[in-house]
Amino acid sequence: MPSSTASAPEARSYFVVQGCKLHRRSTERLWRAVQEGLLPDATLEVSTRRSIITLTAHSLGDLADAVEESTEPGDPELLDNLRLSARDKWQRAKPTNGVTVEITDTGRTRCHVSGDPNWVRGRVAALRPLLEESRPFKLGFWYGPRWTFSSWAISLSLILTSISFVLIPDDTFSGRTQIITQMSSIVFFAIAGYSVGGVITRNARVAIWLRRDEFPDSRWRLSGAEILTITIAGLTLAATIAIGVLTHSDAKIDRGSSVISRLA
Repeated sequence: MPSSTASAPEARSYFVVQGCKLHRRSTERLWRAVQEGLLPDATLEVSTRRSIITLTAHSLGDLADAVEESTEPGDPELLDNLRLSARDKWQRAKPTNGVTVEITDTGRTRCHVSGDPNWVRGRVAALRPLLEESRPFKLGFWYGPRWTFSSWAISLSLILTSISFVLIPDDTFSGRTQIITQMSSIVFFAIAGYSVGGVITRNARVAIWLRRDEFPDSRWRLSGAEILTITIAGLTLAATIAIGVLTHSDAKIDRGSSVISRLA
């Protein structure tokens, strides 16, 4: 009667991390962690998409060379996506250990680990901290779409204007001026929030440097158009408040003069 060998149980684990920025040293560190614990003859593959093609290699250095030699558009020193895959060759009656880390241009990093249960637990415990460490922002709300920062700023504007109208004497503004001031404030905060959101989303984008050993200077800068737009909105708000105060003050003086004239 032919003998049969029962296959060992295989475990699978999957997790997602939002946000990723890597330079050469951190990318190589991640690549070593992906391969750790695999057999010497494991299948290794690294790849990236450039425009409509996918470039594939067996090492990060070879991939960097392929990107530099490619005629596809884009910065040859900077990637916005990367796939790292390492897997043992199949063996009978033994789980096949393997890891795939896929960093997407949408900002999500997906990690798949499969194989021997103990090995899977160890790899997840090692890879998750590395990927979380690569996040430019640790809190998830910073990765929201740009318009969410406008909505937060508008909410702040409504709170501040409500507080200011409570603290400022009732006869400082007319009812019409209060409405115009509040609308101008909402517009200003919405524009400012959208512009600041643009800076944050630019810094939250996936950025992978295969040749650079250090991150470049931070891009915490507003563009010229954003600065101009915020300045115009701010000046408009200031002018609205100033004109409202002056107009209402003149009106009160005129009313006071009329009362004095009638009494005389």
